[in-house]
Amino acid sequence: MRDLFLLAALSVSTTSTADVLPEDSTGPFSGGFGLPGIEEGGALAAAGRFHTGFSIITASHAIVEEEGDESLIIDGETIRTLVDVRYGVRPGLEVGIELPYVMHQAGNLDSLIDTWHDIFSLPEGTRDDRPQDVLDFTYSTAEGDVVAFTERTQGLGDVRLFAGLDLASSDKHKRALRLSVKLPTGEAEDLLGSGGTDVSVGVSGDIIAAGDNPDFSVFYRANVTYLGEPDVLADIYNDVVWQFSAGFAYALHPCFALNAQSTLRTSLYDSEIETLGEPALTLTFGGTIKLTDRLSLGLGVTEDIKVNSAPDVTFNVGLRYRP
Repeated sequence: MRDLFLLAALSVSTTSTADVLPEDSTGPFSGGFGLPGIEEGGALAAAGRFHTGFSIITASHAIVEEEGDESLIIDGETIRTLVDVRYGVRPGLEVGIELPYVMHQAGNLDSLIDTWHDIFSLPEGTRDDRPQDVLDFTYSTAEGDVVAFTERTQGLGDVRLFAGLDLASSDKHKRALRLSVKLPTGEAEDLLGSGGTDVSVGVSGDIIAAGDNPDFSVFYRANVTYLGEPDVLADIYNDVVWQFSAGFAYALHPCFALNAQSTLRTSLYDSEIETLGEPALTLTFGGTIKLTDRLSLGLGVTEDIKVNSAPDVTFNVGLRYRP
């Protein structure tokens, strides 16, 4: 049985970056865009090596906004399952592909989220005013409903191709230039993709043993994404989006580290609605459990510390293997 478990573990991996929790944009009007993954760091796949990755991101939505002629309801749940495969073409160069599977459904986690907010005295937003366990993604203007989405759906999302090029890394500081192209493979009318082709470029870095402390590591990401015209809300989307992320991990034990990280993203749309037209700011915290010398499990929770700028609560699970 142990041999079977290890064999399965070897088939699931992510990047070899220092501890970074899985994180992904999962809003129904944001998740379809080709924003780069936070786990795509400064360390690249070794030449001739295949790596694979697997994560599950579950977001609970509870947003109701009305400004001027615009009205927005985002109430429900989105689950994004991400699988990536990457290959080291030569030393300092990797290429890869990310395959998302997306599901929109009623908010089965509403009761759990209410309890979570009560325990930690977190703001409830509009949760107290909404019925539980429903699915309603609606955007309206003075002319009527532009989007009215109330039926459960699932399917392949937009596939993303990516590459990493080493930028004079050292043993303690891994740096890479990151490039990606997202293709419109998901059904935009089901909010599984955007319907456009997006291109992203950025820099990723991982600092191991930061401050000469072997238990402390930090990371940073800076990216700009050029969005192709989407099929949904095409009249108000912004064609350039910036995204910045940073975080740290501190090893409390050889087998366990605490993680905290934050992401700031500029607005995706030109709208008076805060959720669409304002920058998003999130905080993710959790831990990384070392299962073997090469296999670790990351567990995290993401909160919209700028309320209504992102999904209310997101639960993140990722398994990664470092060859």
